[in-house]
Amino acid sequence: MTDSYVKHSGGTITARFGVNWNGLSFERGSFTQASGTTSSATWTEMGFTDCHDIVGWLAVNGQNTFYNAPVTIC
Repeated sequence: MTDSYVKHSGGTITARFGVNWNGLSFERGSFTQASGTTSSATWTEMGFTDCHDIVGWLAVNGQNTFYNAPVTIC
């Protein structure tokens, strides 16, 4: 699976991204992005084998952490 982050306006940001699963947080990478660009990340199998929800997050330095809706993996 590949996620893409599009930045339409404003200044350059630095952000980290990852997932929360079963009360644990897993950082999957970071990037710096300027306005008018797209950043992409490819997700591979993470080895989760039970029915806990996974919540994706994007933490922008100096701003908020943004969360996706939960996804059940079973």
